[in-house]
Amino acid sequence: MSLKTFVNKSVPTLYMTELSPPVRSVLMTAYILGLPLYKKEINLISGEQRMQEYLQMNPQGTVPLLQDKDYCLWDSHAISGYLVDEYGKSDMLYPKDSRKRALVDQRLHFDTGILYPEFRNIVLFVPSTGKYLHLENWLRTCKNEIPGYEEVNQPGLDKLVDYVKILLRK
Repeated sequence: MSLKTFVNKSVPTLYMTELSPPVRSVLMTAYILGLPLYKKEINLISGEQRMQEYLQMNPQGTVPLLQDKDYCLWDSHAISGYLVDEYGKSDMLYPKDSRKRALVDQRLHFDTGILYPEFRNIVLFVPSTGKYLHLENWLRTCKNEIPGYEEVNQPGLDKLVDYVKILLRK
């Protein structure tokens, strides 16, 4: 099936793989906004993200990719900000006030540059042992305070953990 099949749906299309934490952050943003998304699973292992049609929309060949009518945007932080600006009923998630927004942007850049690379390197290999209390408390806080965390994030996280376990057995 051609990727062009999914162009110009009545709701934004999210090209994604549920294994990706950045994808799941976009899914949680849409969930909080009450925004339906058409979800198109991209098979990264088979290289679907390197198809010419996909690269025309996203030259970096990454997920997530959002297509909203004739507009394409990639990077989970950029997508989440766009969704709040475009579809949010308030600016609670991404404030219009420049100082408040700068603090949100600061945290997003920290996530991109420092937190996520380190998190990716350790979190799948750190069992819940009580040795990493701050990390375990932070994860518990996320589960308790982020609307839709369990419903939207947990299934993809479980799949990712299973996939990594398979890789580790090889």
